[in-house]
Amino acid sequence: MSACARFTNGAANTFYDVRIRGLKLTVVQADGVNVEPVTVDEFRFGPGDTYDVLAQPSDEVYTLFSQAIDRTGYARGTLLA
Repeated sequence: MSACARFTNGAANTFYDVRIRGLKLTVVQADGVNVEPVTVDEFRFGPGDTYDVLAQPSDEVYTLFSQAIDRTGYARGTLLA
């Protein structure tokens, strides 16, 4: 089973690093434009950027983690497969 997610950076001037520990992420679209799929452990995106990402979770619980580039704050969420 594949999961698709759209990440949008609504910040005015902050870059974020995004990762899901234990899952590879495949970026398939950047700012509405299809790109050659790139598989990564983590990606960084800037203000106004939008990325579409695919992942293939197994029957586990994963933590989605997004952290500001200056490491002053973060957000996390749970992905249930």
